[in-house]
Amino acid sequence: MTYTSSEHTAVADFDPSPSATSETHPTQTSHEDTAVCDGDLVERAHEIVEMAKGKDGEDGDAGAPFEPDNLTILAELKKENRAEFERIWPRLKGAGVRTKELQKSLKAAPISRKVPSETTEGETWCDGDLLARFSARIVQDKTYFDAADHGRRYYEIAGRLDSGEPLPTVEVPAGDFSTLQRWVSDRWGSQAIIMPGAKTDRLRAAIQEHSNPEKVTVYEHSGWRKVNGEYVYLHADGTIGATGIQTQLPKPAVRLTEPSDANQLQEAVQASIRLLEAAPRTVSWPLLVAPYRAAIDTFYTNRQSLF
Repeated sequence: MTYTSSEHTAVADFDPSPSATSETHPTQTSHEDTAVCDGDLVERAHEIVEMAKGKDGEDGDAGAPFEPDNLTILAELKKENRAEFERIWPRLKGAGVRTKELQKSLKAAPISRKVPSETTEGETWCDGDLLARFSARIVQDKTYFDAADHGRRYYEIAGRLDSGEPLPTVEVPAGDFSTLQRWVSDRWGSQAIIMPGAKTDRLRAAIQEHSNPEKVTVYEHSGWRKVNGEYVYLHADGTIGATGIQTQLPKPAVRLTEPSDANQLQEAVQASIRLLEAAPRTVSWPLLVAPYRAAIDTFYTNRQSLF
């Protein structure tokens, strides 16, 4: 299968006859910087209309739109520039073209142009079928580890509507990702439309096909931990002993940060030592060293408590 995503407006099968109202088939606007349909395609489509109508007093050829090359041009225009296609449709009908038969032929017509992927966003396609009026990419593949080393995987997903409006970046549990019908509406609202008949496994595969997520590990606890073969100390602002490691501590532990300068560190140690003055040394020394022992407990094979 070929999966593509685009920001231009494309359409599924529809009836573009004059009786079709704008409420049923709202006209979308292509963005100039991402539109696939170029002036050459539009110009060639208008030439087909002129061939059907006839010009300079010559009789028209109502069968011209049914020629294979012309069918491909019209099918591409229908897919890539709906507004322009709807403008020429009444002119074809007025030229005596059998539009009902033409509509059937367009469904079966091969489309030679490939809709861009990666470079433009806004819709999701699979093998020429419009699956969703939004595009989405998995930008981060995150694994959260707690102190017991239990891992939970989440996908951070960014998206964009076919109008060009960016969607909020959301985190979805990896196990729920395939249930797009649930989380898309819940997290992105009513404008993030999954098309009727679009199988969600095709949409899921299309999103994954166009994603190149960054692998991210997030630690949800403080203290020493072996990361990439080296011991580092985790705190609320990151780590001591390494860079580029993410932490996300629970609310009660968010104050466990590294002192911002040496003076703060010195003051903290001196304040800790003053605990010795609070009670006889037989009591105050165990109370003083117990927190320090907890911080370096990882390096002890004897994990007995002081109390």
